[in-house]
Amino acid sequence: MISADLVLVMAVTGFLVGILGWWLHRRARSRVAEQADRRIRQMSELIDRAQCALWEADVTLETNDWEWRLRLHPSEFSRHLFGETVDGNNEHIWRHFQIDTHGQMDRRAREAMERGHPGYQQEFRAVRDGRTYWLHENVTINRTGPDNFRLVGLITDLTAQREAETARRQSELVRESILAQAQCMIWRATVEDRDGVLQWPHFDVPRSRLSELLFGSQRTFTEERGFWDELETPDQKQMDEHSTKAIRDNAPGYEQQFRVITKAGRTFHLHELVSITRLGTGSWSLVGVVTDITAQTEAEEAQKRTQTTLEHLLERADCLLWQATVELRPEEVEWDISCYQTAFTRRIFGEVPPPTQVGLWYRFEVPERPEMDRRAREALENKRPGYEQQFRLIKEGQTLWVDERVSVTPTGPNRFWLVGLATDITVRREAEEAFRESQERLRGLLDGAECMVWDATVQKRPDGTL
Repeated sequence: MISADLVLVMAVTGFLVGILGWWLHRRARSRVAEQADRRIRQMSELIDRAQCALWEADVTLETNDWEWRLRLHPSEFSRHLFGETVDGNNEHIWRHFQIDTHGQMDRRAREAMERGHPGYQQEFRAVRDGRTYWLHENVTINRTGPDNFRLVGLITDLTAQREAETARRQSELVRESILAQAQCMIWRATVEDRDGVLQWPHFDVPRSRLSELLFGSQRTFTEERGFWDELETPDQKQMDEHSTKAIRDNAPGYEQQFRVITKAGRTFHLHELVSITRLGTGSWSLVGVVTDITAQTEAEEAQKRTQTTLEHLLERADCLLWQATVELRPEEVEWDISCYQTAFTRRIFGEVPPPTQVGLWYRFEVPERPEMDRRAREALENKRPGYEQQFRLIKEGQTLWVDERVSVTPTGPNRFWLVGLATDITVRREAEEAFRESQERLRGLLDGAECMVWDATVQKRPDGTL
């Protein structure tokens, strides 16, 4: 038999074990509760700082209606979006907003609860005080009775994302519109190193006015059909060498100019600017902008031809053509002048023309110099289109008469561009002077002569009389 003392010991031990178990269980529950509270506080702090709002609602469905008892968790975004406190039915949460899809949102929520769905998601536009918000709502549903439900919703702000997407789409539309009219072309390509040979397996060329002029509207680009395969490119070898070197050297890009001849025989002069991005070992991404510089190139070539023709003409011309940039100052006129080499300049200056900023006539005595300076300054001050003058160049006892005609073009405040043409009129002046002297001598002879000299113009009338 078990003694009474043993029974007592066992009873006390069982009681102590029970007390210890209860204490350990309570302590464990307390730790779990503390961890849960910490997690809830951590989630609340995260939600408070995030651009989102959390709400809970108990919903009772009725035949043609429903009842919402909603509570909004406080957060920085919820206060910004809804105000300080929202508590009550679902009309309160959006009462200050204009939402075009409000009816669809209600039907979506009711349908999800009636069909036993675990939740629903939706995006919608809400307008308040002239400001538009794009919001995403993710809702979980838990049935708590036959017609009772517990809903938890998370509202996220998508406004910045939607605005960025709208701006990107508008930018793409603007870019496509510009490219459709612009005389340029954008291309993207992938380049791969295959056994030491660079291959261009992918081309992407958005439609533009220039791409249609070069390739037509139906052109497709494949690895088998290279970029310029259907066109004649006289500079293709140099182009390939230039691009290959830039890619092999890991250069950030390259630039080149080349000619392209279409099937119709039209020649385009193109400028290409390409950026290179290394994707990995033996792989690169290239983006190029091709600009049509045909008009510019043809204008430059025409200018060169004109310049060459002018130089050939001036080489044999007995005149002097000069140009100068001139700055008008209160005390003086500053000249930066240069002249073309002509037969006239070689005759009066030799093979070396006068240096810039010194002046054309510094080697000569010019009696009319003060009058010439006054005339030039007056033309500049009064913004006249030009002026003319005649003057003498005297050197080693010989006199040269020059007729000069100058055009004036303003280029800025008190700055001008002048072009002058100086012609040797020495022979003409000498002939005029000789004629005047002859007239004077004749007049002197006639003054003392017993005779009369007369001259007349005779015309015959239609009736035959003179």
